[in-house]
This record gives sequence, structure tokens and C-alpha cells, in this order.
Amino acid sequence: MNLDAASKDRSWQDEIFYVIIPGKFFNGDPNNDVMARRYASSKEHLEGGYWGGDLVGVIQKLDYLSDLGVTTLFLYPVVQNDRQPFGRWLAGGYRPRDYFSVDENLGNMPILQDLVKKAHGRGMRVILDLPLALPGVENPLYNKQNRARSWFGKMSGYGVPCWNADNPEVADYLIGVSKFWRDQTQCDGFRLDSATLLSRPFWKRYVREIKAGGPKDFFLMAEVVLGPEKIGGFLRETGFDSGYDFGFLTAQGVFGRGESAERISFMQRQAAQYYPDSRMMCGELDNYEGKEFINGASEPRSQRMRTALAFLLTANRIPLLYSGDEAGFSYRATGALFAGSGPNPETLEYTKRLIALRKHEPALRRGDYEPVQAPDSVCAFLRTCGQDKILVLLNISSQTQAIHVAVAGTNWENLGFFDLLRQENVKHKGSADPVTLPPFAAAILKMQ
Repeated sequence: MNLDAASKDRSWQDEIFYVIIPGKFFNGDPNNDVMARRYASSKEHLEGGYWGGDLVGVIQKLDYLSDLGVTTLFLYPVVQNDRQPFGRWLAGGYRPRDYFSVDENLGNMPILQDLVKKAHGRGMRVILDLPLALPGVENPLYNKQNRARSWFGKMSGYGVPCWNADNPEVADYLIGVSKFWRDQTQCDGFRLDSATLLSRPFWKRYVREIKAGGPKDFFLMAEVVLGPEKIGGFLRETGFDSGYDFGFLTAQGVFGRGESAERISFMQRQAAQYYPDSRMMCGELDNYEGKEFINGASEPRSQRMRTALAFLLTANRIPLLYSGDEAGFSYRATGALFAGSGPNPETLEYTKRLIALRKHEPALRRGDYEPVQAPDSVCAFLRTCGQDKILVLLNISSQTQAIHVAVAGTNWENLGFFDLLRQENVKHKGSADPVTLPPFAAAILKMQ
């Protein structure tokens, strides 16, 4: 990995992930629009699939991503997928036809290698999403002979059975696939889709062998669609570095629709109770299989989005920004981020400031998390790292809020604050004046 010295010192809890679905991001090479041309007339009737975006498009936007300030690119699957519809679905990355090729709609291996090299040159890491749990319908290994050899296990909910990873031959094959992508691309980690479909003994072996032969900080993240208690148990047993905290999606209701801030407190209590380390879990405002934040939020959507982004980028999780989040766009809107009038400038600049603050303040990346008692329309918490203390106040209501609360056992009058967003002192020690929060506003206050 050719990262600069400062980048090499980063822990994974310091990272800011940017999630890219390559087929929907940016069309850098129209010559590889195979699916887009083949199914153009059926686009309204088929869901998923590739509609023009590619790896060249990601390369062409690396300067944009570097300027945004994100530190890790998280690429949804790039392996060669099925070519034919399955019901009303086109393959969208999770029906691997050939585990040893880049999908023809996205580019080829030299282009992917170039992307990783150029991202590393900008100090950004690259995570690849590997769909190991299931074969594609068109995968040549999905045949009668291998079914007879017990290469496949229980039927999934996706029309094909899972790989039987308890069969040593299959385990060897899947681990070999992973080593191929790790070594060929020089990527920095994997996200493993639908990890619960394969057994924990397999994943224990998998984690051990993938880490043994790769960089010492190679990152392994599991998608475990379960409750916090079971996610935590899975991570502890298998040795994965991280997983999604699906409870974090509580933010959609709280910040997007004005639900009680107490729901955030409950979510955080569960995380502290069950996860090995909340700071190593991945938090997100969007999810590939759910409704995106911006389109599920009540009005005023842009203001609610900015408040949610403030939460995402100050909370004790590895933040996952889906492409478009930074500008108030939906990641599902193919190519929209760079089309027409471009990103919402106010939201984009706000996101850049939040990212810069998170990168600058260790308390926002590595600090302990402590809830702060506040009115129900305000989400309030303290991040502490050594002597640094940062109070985060997020107004989820349409009413101005005047905040006057004790923090970490200290009376309000004895507290002084510098607002990191506004870059000004907002309260001096000895003053009883409240901090005023406009509707749907955030204050990130460093204690003095």
C-alpha cells in the first residue's frame, strides 16, 4: 500500500468511508455500457443492474473525492455478474458469474489496479465488497456435478442456494477467491456480504487466513443482518474487525422525521452493551436495501439532511457516506451527482466542514461517547479524548432551542464553549446565557 506516512498512522476508527455503487456513480467510459445498451428499452421494468457508471468514472472523480476529504473508498461489487435478468432483476453486483474477472460493464483488472494505486497516491484506502455467500445463476460452478459434491447448502431467499463453506473444497475456493482480489488489487480490506449465510467456523478460518497473508491492518467488515446482541456475538466469535450497526439507521426517523431523540440514546446504550467497540462499527444514514434518507425525510429535507450529517460525522462510529449524501442527493439517482446543476453547494460545503472537523479533532474519531440530558427535541452528547471535550447539540425540531444543561457533572455556568462550526466563542465561563440553536441546526462545541 503506497500511502503517505501520515496516512499509514491512521487507525480504522479514523476513517471516513465513501460508499460507491460503481454502476450508478459516473460514466467515464461509454464504450463499456453493455447492460445500459442491451436493456435500455426495458429499464423501467427491470430493477438493479448497471446503467453506465464504471471504474474509469471513479478515477475521473478522485480529485472531487480528495477535495471532499473522505479517506476510504468503499466499492460495491466489481466482479463479473450474471448477464441475464432474474425475474424483474438485473444483476447488480451480487450474482457472481466469474469470481476472477472485473465486470465488463465496469472495466477490467488493470483499470481497477490503477484506481487503487491512484487512490493510495491521494492518501485514500480502498475497500472491495466481495459477494462470497452465493453464486450467480450463470456461474459455471453452479452445476449438477458440484451440487452432487455438496458444494451448495441451504436455499437462500435469492433464488440460489448458498455455497456450502463447511465443505473444505468450497472453503478453499472462497478463500482463494479472496486472496486473488487482495493480492491482485492491493486493496485495503473487504466487506463480506450476507455473512450470516455461511457458518461461523468458516468465517473464523477465513479471517485468520486472509489476515495472515495480507497487510497487518487489512480490514474485514461483515454484513450481519441481525440485532446488536447477535452482531456483537458474531464479531467476537469470528474475529471480524467491524460490521454494520443497523441500529444506527434510527437516525433516519430521528433526524429525517422528527422522532424522539431518546431513540438515539437507546440505540447508543445497546451499542455500548453489545459491540466489542462502538467506534469500530460502521454507521450510515442510507442502506442499499432501504429507502434513502433524502427521499424518506420530511420537509425541510435539505436542512434535516445537514443535521443528520452532523450526527453521522460526530458520532462514535466509522461513518459511511453514500455517494450523494454529501450534497443532499440520492445515491440511487444514476449519475445525478455530476449532472445538471451539480451538487447542492450549501450542503456540500457543510459536509466538507464536518469532515475536516472530524479529521482534525481526535475526540470526534477516537473519543468516548456520553449522552447529555437535554430537551427531547435536541440530541446531545459529549465526546471525550484525554483533556479534549466536545459537546454536540443537534436540534431535530422546527423550533429554536435554548440549551442550558449540566455537562459531565459540571454546572452550565462553569462551562465555556468554542463553536467549531462557526469558529467563534459562544459562551464564556461564568455566564448563565444559553446556547441558542435555530431549527434543524447543529452546534459542535469544544469545551474551554
